[in-house]
Amino acid sequence: MFESQLVKAVADNGVLVVHLKCEKIAEYEATIIQNEVTPLAKGLGWKVALGFGQVGLIASVGLGMLVAINRLAKTSKGKVAIFEMNESIRNVMKLTRLDSGFTIVADQAAAVKACG
Repeated sequence: MFESQLVKAVADNGVLVVHLKCEKIAEYEATIIQNEVTPLAKGLGWKVALGFGQVGLIASVGLGMLVAINRLAKTSKGKVAIFEMNESIRNVMKLTRLDSGFTIVADQAAAVKACG
């Protein structure tokens, strides 16, 4: 469906599945990811599954990008699920209490099911 330097996106049962292809999400990556995901997510009713399999580090700007995407999804009656998130990023999500606002699951199939 769509592929760039940082994002590979496909549709799976009406859910936008976005595999993040970067090792870190800092200011540069967060801006590009949000700008690429937003129009694609609109086209699929804001049902978004974000794959964090390659991401090892997320900066505060990256967390802000996740919050912005989640907010847009919720206002559009959609949903965001995150899959393949490593333990260190999951701990950051817990420390910042952002884990309560997202569905975090083990794999793509569970994320698609959670959004569908």
